Amino acid sequence: MNYTPPIFWMPVINTETDDCPPFAVVEIISVDASTGFANIGKPSADSTANVFFNGQTAIPANSKGQATQTMPAIAAYQADNSDGADPAHDEQWGTTSGSWYLHKSQTGFRVIGQGGYGLCNVQTDKDLSGTGTEQKFVYITSITTTAGRYPAVLTVYDAGASTWSDDGDTIWVVDPDGEDLGLHKHGAAWLVGTVDGVDVYMGSANLWDDGDCAS
Repeated sequence: MNYTPPIFWMPVINTETDDCPPFAVVEIISVDASTGFANIGKPSADSTANVFFNGQTAIPANSKGQATQTMPAIAAYQADNSDGADPAHDEQWGTTSGSWYLHKSQTGFRVIGQGGYGLCNVQTDKDLSGTGTEQKFVYITSITTTAGRYPAVLTVYDAGASTWSDDGDTIWVVDPDGEDLGLHKHGAAWLVGTVDGVDVYMGSANLWDDGDCAS
């Protein structure tokens, strides 16, 4: 049986002055707590894996769209290497500061299969090694918020025991949908930044389960 993981989408706004191409690599600049939308732009650093990918529709400047960090992802690339070749299986490609596209001259993502027509499938090297931290399952520990943030912990799943457990890392979780995540407690979230040294994740109530899943 083939398993296709769900794609978790984050609502975003393109803050650049040009269109964000389909499947472009984007960076989360900030999150608007009043609307739940993440402000995105071109990556600000070379070879960073803490990025998202646009969906199949271009996002015009100052317009809304959606982006994902679910892996594997479809990524737009620019064949700027010396021979102009498309990405090949297991090659490393990565972000270039100020570009919507992955480039062979950088690292951070590994190609799955063969690229063509400006698109390829990629996986972060972190996720391939089993230690990726961009997308996690989190558990809210209190319904009392601080500046709209819920206190929470990261959780891990023990397949043998069929149980979730707390891995000990305390984090914050914010909700892009304006719903009460405290009623749901457990679900998928994406790392979007830090506040006073504490990681901040964004979750969505329609991706969460009711109940005390982490206990």
